[in-house]
Amino acid sequence: MMKFSEKVQEVLDSAAEIAVQNEHEYITPEHLLSAILLEPKSQKWISGAGGNIMMLKKDLENFFAKRLEKISGIEHPSFSLLLANLLTLAEQQSQCSDKNEVQLDHLLISFFYLEDNSSFALYFLKKAGVEEFALVQQVAHDSIFFGSDDNFQIGDDGHATR
Repeated sequence: MMKFSEKVQEVLDSAAEIAVQNEHEYITPEHLLSAILLEPKSQKWISGAGGNIMMLKKDLENFFAKRLEKISGIEHPSFSLLLANLLTLAEQQSQCSDKNEVQLDHLLISFFYLEDNSSFALYFLKKAGVEEFALVQQVAHDSIFFGSDDNFQIGDDGHATR
């Protein structure tokens, strides 16, 4: 059975809230990515890997408004099949790194293990300039050298600054 860190559980709860707010029947990888973008550490990793946070947020907002059907009265959306697959990939990531729970970095990196044309979330990450290798390097570098330092802001260009 999958075990999630407290932070990952918070992110999954946020993804569900985003789905409810947008009146969506399913929680998708795009909802998860939107929730991940609320986390300062994730913003730092994505920006450090060359990603434009503002572009990602705008693409996701447009996606929710234009691409997903709204169904009023949804209080408890279900995980989509693709999101369930992504969570399984994140669990495999955690096992490969000898962790006993899925952590935030496992979730984020797992987007890159989805099939190329299966997820708008992956498309949006790539469009915003994020490459898998750069993201993995950023996550590894951050955890080795900076620990939990979240002292940064997103600048006008959509990238992290100190």
